[in-house]
Amino acid sequence: MLDKFYYLKPWLVAIKAFVEIKMIISDYFKIPSHIPISIIFGILVVVVIQSTLGRKISKGSKRLDENYVP
Repeated sequence: MLDKFYYLKPWLVAIKAFVEIKMIISDYFKIPSHIPISIIFGILVVVVIQSTLGRKISKGSKRLDENYVP
């Protein structure tokens, strides 16, 4: 199942970086809780869309299939 989400790892790094930055600035700025949850959910939606559309578009490409390492 994890091989279907080819772009998951880079986006998880982005989510982690966002959470760390949010934790740092939360001492200085009041951030409502729905904003970070919406951003994280949006990133996950982008991951799913990018992974499914990226694989469908490049499925016929032999170059991606030869270099693909699960």
